[in-house]
Amino acid sequence: MHIKNLLEAQRTLQSVSKHSPSVRGPVVVEQVSQLLNAIGAPHKRLRVIHVAGTSGKTSTAYYISSLLMAAGQRVGLSISPYTYALNDRLQLNGQPLTELMFCEALEMFLELYEKVHVALSYIELLTAFAYWQLNRLGVDYAVIEANVGGIFDATNV
Repeated sequence: MHIKNLLEAQRTLQSVSKHSPSVRGPVVVEQVSQLLNAIGAPHKRLRVIHVAGTSGKTSTAYYISSLLMAAGQRVGLSISPYTYALNDRLQLNGQPLTELMFCEALEMFLELYEKVHVALSYIELLTAFAYWQLNRLGVDYAVIEANVGGIFDATNV
């Protein structure tokens, strides 16, 4: 597979996702963990600040990210949903990954995903991708915003 742009990235994610993000309960966290563990457990190597709650998550995530950067830290940020384009979802030091970097990394990630026999939804794939890519980028901190929240949110790995 070759992902050339963000539109192709979205279409590819939709085509390889196996479930809708409807009520799946604890299996969500288990399956995202299974994938991440199979590809090197990047979620266990990151210092994560997990932002969850009813409202204000995105703003809070940006504030935390900015404070950490002001303190000289290399910061990865994963927001949900994205603001303008899919690559907004993953940021390094306050800047979205470039379209090229996002697409190349997603392509590598999806090749790994296809080797692991676990069925994830679009949002679950993006969540696992965020942990994997932020670990690859060698961030000091990963600020991860919950998707829909709750104990069964994919970010709870």
